[in-house]
Parts: sequence; structure tokens; C-alpha cells
Amino acid sequence: MARSLNCETGQKWSVDRLRRSVKRLVREGFADPGLIVPSPRRTPQERLMPLIAGIANTNPDLTFLDIARQLVAMHE
Repeated sequence: MARSLNCETGQKWSVDRLRRSVKRLVREGFADPGLIVPSPRRTPQERLMPLIAGIANTNPDLTFLDIARQLVAMHE
């Protein structure tokens, strides 16, 4: 989100600065409190699918074994 804001506004937003700003907006009643509720943890399967897709899209010639080796190297 911070990266998107940086592109759109031209201002420098860090993740910490964005978090502090949203918390303050919620505290002062200008933003929905749901914005600061932590998101549920992802299951391992939900984490792996985007990683596998990203590896496969980066190099479509990789075999399943090559992708598995990369995941092992990434400690996933």
C-alpha cells in the first residue's frame, strides 16, 4: 500500500508512517476501526500458490522439480 501511495502522490510513505497515520485517523474518528484489525494468518497453502505462480511466470521453462528446488532454497 505504501508503494502505491508513493507512486500516486509523489510523497514518501513508509510502512510505519502509513500505520501510524491510519491508527491516528481511527483514534480521531476519521477512519473505520476495521482498518487496524489484524488480518487472519494465511495457511501454508495460501502462501505457496502465489510463490509458485510467481516463479513459474518469471521463467515458464522451469520444470516442477526446478520450482520445488527454488522453494526449498527459499526455505518454503
